[in-house]
Amino acid sequence: MNLITGATGIVGLRIVYDLLKRNEQVRALKRESSDMGFAEKVLRFYGAQDGDLKNIDWIEGDLLDIFSLEKALEGITTVYHCAALVSYNPKDEKKLFKINEGGTKNLVNTCLTSGIKTICHVSSVAALGVEKEGPTTEKTHWQRDENRSIYGLTKFLAEREVWRSSAEGLNVTVVNPSIILGPSKPDQSSGMLVNILRNGSKYYPSGGVGLVDVRDVSQACITAVEKEKFGERYLLNSENLSFQDLLSKAAQSFGNEGPKTKLPDFLLEMAWRLSLIARLFGIKSISKETARSAQRQTNYGNSKAKGDLGIAFIPAGESLEWIKSF
Repeated sequence: MNLITGATGIVGLRIVYDLLKRNEQVRALKRESSDMGFAEKVLRFYGAQDGDLKNIDWIEGDLLDIFSLEKALEGITTVYHCAALVSYNPKDEKKLFKINEGGTKNLVNTCLTSGIKTICHVSSVAALGVEKEGPTTEKTHWQRDENRSIYGLTKFLAEREVWRSSAEGLNVTVVNPSIILGPSKPDQSSGMLVNILRNGSKYYPSGGVGLVDVRDVSQACITAVEKEKFGERYLLNSENLSFQDLLSKAAQSFGNEGPKTKLPDFLLEMAWRLSLIARLFGIKSISKETARSAQRQTNYGNSKAKGDLGIAFIPAGESLEWIKSF
């Protein structure tokens, strides 16, 4: 049986669906506060029927509650670890370390004591380094600098816990997706970007972004486990697009006016600095990491995932056309 952590999140729900379609047994970890109505909406959007929904063994638990993890892992052979906190808000720093690093440590330790055989860890490109020349790959080591986010640091530390468990006998495979396109809430992780793309914008920042379809992420996870690609990590990225190109593609899909005006970098720098004052008055604002990332170009490779896992990668334009009806 398979256990999916973060089963109500963007990646977790797709893995749940794809495993069900393979007639595999699925236990899905959720929190007490999880929005199950939204989870069902996403699964039905994928094509799940009543019989599929009944075959999901939902179980309440928390990465910070070891006893709930022990219960969730009973009878499990393979874990897909999708649960994580995604935030670039400085006020969430302690929670990021607690959930991403500490929660992953709890999970892999409990897997080791529970006799689990395999774990597929959904990490992030934020846990990789950045190549100065050429594309970032699985071999690009993470380095700390002022432009790296706390979120990226906690995902790097979480991944380190997973690799440590590999040295202790757990079969481990890791995927590092870029920004994931798929059905999601507008206030959740990559759903915030999708919401911006859906609504359109006349303005675009100077940077760019790597994108990958959630269906490709799920396929990569399941295939890596099936092919026993243990001790391997896979960077998952379909395209590297400038924000101008991405917003233009989104405008075509969602029927909006395309972007026309480039945002000067100094305005983004002012935005996060002024936001420090704005937060004192309870005004929602952008973080330093968000402002800086909007100015950076990305260049992520994907040749290893294509070669080892046979992932063809869905173009971003097709992903946007797919999710516009959600």
